[in-house]
Amino acid sequence: MSTSTYTPAYALPNFTQSLPADPDLYHLMNGGSKYPTLQYRDKATGEIYTVPNLPCNQQRSVQIEVLEWYAAQHDERARQALILGPRGIAAAEDENELAKTARAAVEVLRKELLLIQSR
Repeated sequence: MSTSTYTPAYALPNFTQSLPADPDLYHLMNGGSKYPTLQYRDKATGEIYTVPNLPCNQQRSVQIEVLEWYAAQHDERARQALILGPRGIAAAEDENELAKTARAAVEVLRKELLLIQSR
């Protein structure tokens, strides 16, 4: 019999659904893609926030990494679709369009990140 206890995320100290401001304005103390929650420290006040690991709570660098991975996956699926010959052309075009959209989002996030870092 296990004696460990599980604490749901909403019961953790300083838990909130989202940060009061942009995640890039805080210091990420712990968390990552495999964690259910992220823990940030306010650089100015030292206050700690625990938030769910959702895209709106992730720093732009993480979002960029994820979108680049998605774009690469769409590129690979497009290559695989072209192996089918004429039957795969429409699917390849769709995958290429999804990759293009992901890369456009990456560029927007990079510009936002540069703007925040220049403050």
